[in-house]
Amino acid sequence: MSLNNYPTELDLLNERFQRPSKQLALSTPYNLSYFEQYPNYIFQNPDQVIIAYFGVLKQAANMTTYTCGCGSIGDTKQPYPYAYELFTKEYQKVHTYNEFLDSFLGIGHISFLKIYEAYSSPSTPNDMKYYLIEYEIISEQNIPNSNSEEPMNTKNKTCNFSYYYGIATVQYSSDNGWKISDINTLREDFLCAPFHSWFYQSESIIQLIYVDALHIVEQIDDTVIINDTLSIYASGHNQKYRFDFVRLTNGYDILLHEYILINNSWMEGNFLGKQWSSLKFSIDNFIS
Repeated sequence: MSLNNYPTELDLLNERFQRPSKQLALSTPYNLSYFEQYPNYIFQNPDQVIIAYFGVLKQAANMTTYTCGCGSIGDTKQPYPYAYELFTKEYQKVHTYNEFLDSFLGIGHISFLKIYEAYSSPSTPNDMKYYLIEYEIISEQNIPNSNSEEPMNTKNKTCNFSYYYGIATVQYSSDNGWKISDINTLREDFLCAPFHSWFYQSESIIQLIYVDALHIVEQIDDTVIINDTLSIYASGHNQKYRFDFVRLTNGYDILLHEYILINNSWMEGNFLGKQWSSLKFSIDNFIS
């Protein structure tokens, strides 16, 4: 058997799904020093309050009783009060500061990787926006030890990288500017896509759903990839379409927007219908 045939296309595809990326964290001017100087800064741009939130949390560490690292880590717990104040008062009424702080237990570092505006239905208020976010954390995890009488012990604690993506919801008020009203996230899986499903690949989604199932599209015309974004241009029944995806660290292609060309302008649509609506990542994915 010749080794010249390796790696195969399947090997390369699985590499995409099973390896973390070397993507740099998003550059941001917001950190602990910034908020110590401007604790009551009012954000007039919706995406900036999210970038600021992850900027101040980047070096935060809630590692009390945890053993990863050596000595103090980053800015320890100092950034958390500033991050908490970036949420709306309505959020804070439901989630106390201590609950917020506890949600970071065992996390020693956060790198913010992606932010893209997500789909908003026509009924969405003008003072509300949704964003796809992705971030990486370094956290401590217990590994079971089959040779120990204690299933968990300090010798088996390891520091791990994990990746999350989700929807951040922001809301505007004239008094407080843009604030975060909620963040919903999912942990990324690196073992699912290579073995079990087609719906993590953008062109497969277009072919199997929009062409074969819905008969909206007749052919794929072009695919344009810029960094971690993919735009698929397609046509059918004398109409032109564009589908915008974002590729996550685990290789998943996430559908964010559907467009139809009307009078030389791309107009956002919602063509999947109820049966396939979960394929487009939006706040609806988190509403039961």
